[in-house]
Amino acid sequence: MAAPDEVNESIKLHFVKTCMNTFAKTPYTWQTNVGSFIYGCHLLNSPLKLLLVRPTGGGKTLVFTSVAACIKASVAACSIKGITLCITPLLFLGADQVQKIMSKTSKTDKSIIGFHLDELTDAQLLEFKNYLSTLPSTTTKTIVLFSSPQCIVSDNGPAADLMSEIISKNKIRFLVFDKIHLAVHYGTTFRKEFGQLKLKLFDQIHLPIPMLFMTTTCTESIVLSFENLIGIKFDSKHWPTPNGMMHRSVRIEANYTTCPAALVKKTIREPLRPNLNHPGLTNKVIVYSNSRRKIVQFSEQLGEEFDHHDDLQNYDIITLVGTLKRQQKAMFINKFINMADTGDFKPQVLCATSGVGNAGIDSLDIRAVFRLDFPPSIIDVCQEKGRAGRRPKTRSLTNRIVSIKSMTYFLLQNCSLQKDVILSGWR
Repeated sequence: MAAPDEVNESIKLHFVKTCMNTFAKTPYTWQTNVGSFIYGCHLLNSPLKLLLVRPTGGGKTLVFTSVAACIKASVAACSIKGITLCITPLLFLGADQVQKIMSKTSKTDKSIIGFHLDELTDAQLLEFKNYLSTLPSTTTKTIVLFSSPQCIVSDNGPAADLMSEIISKNKIRFLVFDKIHLAVHYGTTFRKEFGQLKLKLFDQIHLPIPMLFMTTTCTESIVLSFENLIGIKFDSKHWPTPNGMMHRSVRIEANYTTCPAALVKKTIREPLRPNLNHPGLTNKVIVYSNSRRKIVQFSEQLGEEFDHHDDLQNYDIITLVGTLKRQQKAMFINKFINMADTGDFKPQVLCATSGVGNAGIDSLDIRAVFRLDFPPSIIDVCQEKGRAGRRPKTRSLTNRIVSIKSMTYFLLQNCSLQKDVILSGWR
C-alpha cells in the first residue's frame, strides 16, 4: 500500500502546508505521518480502516480536519467528492468541533464549511440537502459533516432523506468515527444506534475510502467489541506506548469525605480566581456526578452560595443532564465553552452528569475538574482529567472530592478482589 518515497515526501509536504496555511498550526511528526498516510491512501484509492489512539488534547482533530482539507484539493474538479462525515456520539462535541473549524479557518481558508446535523431544524436539513444537490461540479468547498449515530440511522424525516442522499450517491470521501470507546462503554445507552450503523452506513459504502477511528481510551477488549459491533476490521493502528499516552499537565488529587458537596463548594473558589499570569483568559470549572438528582441539587446550592458572597456573584452556572433536548445541550455547551453573547450571563461553572459531559468539552479555560462521587470506571477518570490541562505551560487540577460511600460501592462492584479482602482494609 505504501507509495514510492518521492511520492510520500510530496504527500507529507502537502499535508504540512495544509496544516499551516489552513489551520495555522505546525503538525508534530506523528500527525504528519498519520495524516499523510490517510491522504496517500485516498489518492491511491486504497481502502483504509485506521485506529488512532492518542491522549486527550493530543492533536487528533488537526489530523482529520487537515486530511479533509487535503482531499478537497485533490477532488476539486469532481462533484461533491470532498465530503467528510464525522460520527460523534456526543451532541455538544459535534457543535464544538463545528465552531472551532469555522473560527480557525474563517480568516485563512473560507472554502471549509462545517455543519452539525443534530443542531439543524427540519427546515434547515431540507435546505442543506438542496444546497448539496445544487453545488456545481467545479466546487472547491470542503464540507465537514458532524453527526450523532441517531441522526445517521434515522428512519424518517429530513435527516433520513439527507443521509440517504449522501450515502446512496457515494458522496462520502472520508469517514471519521470519534470517541469509539463510548460505543462500548455506554452500550446500554447507544447500543441500538451503534448497531444500526453497520447496516445503514458501513454496509452501504462501496467505494475504497479512508476511514479513521479515534479514541483517547482504548484496550484490546474495546477494539474487539467495537469491530464486532460495527462489522469492520482495523487494518492499521497508531497506538503509542504507555509513556506516549501520559498526560503530564494535569495534577490529580483525591479527597475522600462524608460531605463531598460541602468540600467542593469550599475549594471551588481558588481555580475560578483570575490568573495574574494569564489575565486575558477566563478560568472555568467543571463539577461531575453520576446522579442527575445530586448534580441538580448541588448546582442549586452552589448558586445560593455564590449569591451570598460579593466576590462570587459574577460567576454563573450551567447544569447539563441527559434529560435535556439535544438543541438545549448544544446551546448550553456552546455558552460554556465560547462564552456566547448572552448578555450578562457568562457561565464559568458547568455542573454535569458523567454520562452527558465527560468527554468532548475542549477548552483552554477549564482550570479544574471536581467530582461529587467516585467515577463509574477508569475510562471516566481518563476522560474527565482530559477536560483540564489544555492551557499551555499551566498546570491544571483534577480534584476528586468523592464520598467514602460511593468509593466503597465502586470497589465492591468493580474490583476483582474478594469482598472480604476489600472490607478488611477499611476496618
